[in-house]
Amino acid sequence: MPKDNNKELTLLERVLGSRIEVLLTLPRKQTLDSNYQRMILIKSNELYDKLGHIINHGLSSLLIFTTSVPLDKLVLYKDGKVSSMLKGVKGFGGHEGFEIVGAIELTTGIMNHIAPILNYKLAEIYYEAYAETNRLFDENQRLLTQQNIFVAQQVNALKAKTKFLQEVYKDISQISKSDIWRQSTCTNLQRIHIELNEIFYNFISQINQGLILKNFNDVSGNHICARYALSHYIFALVLEYVAAGLIDNESMKFLKAKVEEAFDSFNKTTSDLERELNFIQDDNYQSQQSIIPYRWYYGSAQYHPNQLNEINRLNNENAHIEYIKSNILSYFNIERDREALFNLIEAPKQYLQNIVITYEEK
Repeated sequence: MPKDNNKELTLLERVLGSRIEVLLTLPRKQTLDSNYQRMILIKSNELYDKLGHIINHGLSSLLIFTTSVPLDKLVLYKDGKVSSMLKGVKGFGGHEGFEIVGAIELTTGIMNHIAPILNYKLAEIYYEAYAETNRLFDENQRLLTQQNIFVAQQVNALKAKTKFLQEVYKDISQISKSDIWRQSTCTNLQRIHIELNEIFYNFISQINQGLILKNFNDVSGNHICARYALSHYIFALVLEYVAAGLIDNESMKFLKAKVEEAFDSFNKTTSDLERELNFIQDDNYQSQQSIIPYRWYYGSAQYHPNQLNEINRLNNENAHIEYIKSNILSYFNIERDREALFNLIEAPKQYLQNIVITYEEK
């Protein structure tokens, strides 16, 4: 059903931000084309027919009426049309007027078909990065076996929130259909993202304390936990914005600013941690060089047992530091999350430019 591009945009098209083309079928060979990478496909005979009328005639020509009177209380003509007359005891019980549904209401109704699908697809973009971080965390839980009670409690709190966030993600389409459910979900997500932010900064503080005490088991474990908490915090924010319907450009900018602040904090901690670890390694190396053997025997340095113990301690410390730098700091790289956030911010515009409405398959 082609459309004249020179014709003024209808109200629905202005809301969606692009012209609408109703397709009878989705071209299979084009599904992998870049224009179809982010697309919403809606199969609805009712919506398809309604949009076809709107595209051909515009919203102003489409008069839709509504009433609160049950259909069985109204008089029906033989041809199936509905009268405004009310049924009474003796056949006629009066008249009940109908209200005209305005263009805005109609557009809102149509968008209500789209919002649940769109919200799920948006949440799905970041969920993949979130799920990967959870997988990496589960793989490395063996590194947390020597953590203290405080850290264990924080990790348990994070795991409890994982279950809630995953449930919200799975139900996001249904949540989008209910104002009451959406409001309660957003309230819970606001509370949880505040708690997650607090847990995140608690782990950052623990990292700094571990460096002072040179407790490298705690340092590596807390860095893993901080990364785990950061992923939860960002996902809670994403779900909160999506559930609330805050997917416009301005709202996405606010979301990006909040997430970037957390990214910057984690990056700074990681950078400071790596710099401090390098300093400790260099200092250990200098300390090793300053240990003077008490004698030489056939060209080999002979050390006192106490000196050997100190050399071994410094070697072990440096080896532990190297492990943290090579495996921990790079293992949980945040670029995956940053890329997912970028895709999320761009997605609403892309999806709303690729809404395909077809007949339902029989």
